[in-house]
This record gives sequence, structure tokens and C-alpha cells, in this order.
Amino acid sequence: MAKANEIAVIIARLDRIEATLASIIAKSEPGDRLRDAIEAETGGDWFLSGELFRMASAEADAAAATGNPAPELSEALAAAGVVSSHGLGAWLGKRPDAFERGGIERGGVQWRAVPRGEA
Repeated sequence: MAKANEIAVIIARLDRIEATLASIIAKSEPGDRLRDAIEAETGGDWFLSGELFRMASAEADAAAATGNPAPELSEALAAAGVVSSHGLGAWLGKRPDAFERGGIERGGVQWRAVPRGEA
């Protein structure tokens, strides 16, 4: 019985260590995480930062209301410190190798994630 308790303690410790490492890894590359989340969400199509930010906020609110985990895009935005559509536009503008700037329309600047092979 004592060995079973010791094993349970070791397993619990390993679980905490793994969770800590996963958290550190996720925080260490917030830019790549956000880039990947945007690319996955937009599928390489053109988008406006305001549209994307509002969609991510709405999905996060819906997930919270239903008790589901937050979607990857809203988690990645938070990890990168992006808290507004203006902030997202500024973040995108600082990454010309990862995001192509398109035309300007009434709602703002159009953006498109550059596929990884082209970046």
C-alpha cells in the first residue's frame, strides 16, 4: 500500500511538471502561436484585424458561457498580449515576413497570412 501511495505522489508530481513545462513552452513563442492560430482560422484568406478580433472575442464569450475551453485564437491573442483590434493590426504590421498587407477598405487594412514556405 505504501508503494502505491509513493507512486501516486510521483505521478502527481510529474503531472505538475508537465503542466508547468507546457505553460512555459506556450508562453515562450506567443508570436508563432498567434501566427499559427490566425493562419488556421483564416485559411489563408484575406481578413481585417477588427473582424478577426471580434470573431475571436465572440467565440471566447460563447465558450465561457457554455463551459467549454477557450478557442486557440483567443488564447493565442491573450498570450501575445493583444487586447484590441487596433493592437492586432499593429502586431500584424510588425511582421511583414509572416503577414501580407493588402488593400485598405472602410473597415481597415486587409491582411493575409503568408504560407510558411513563402515566408
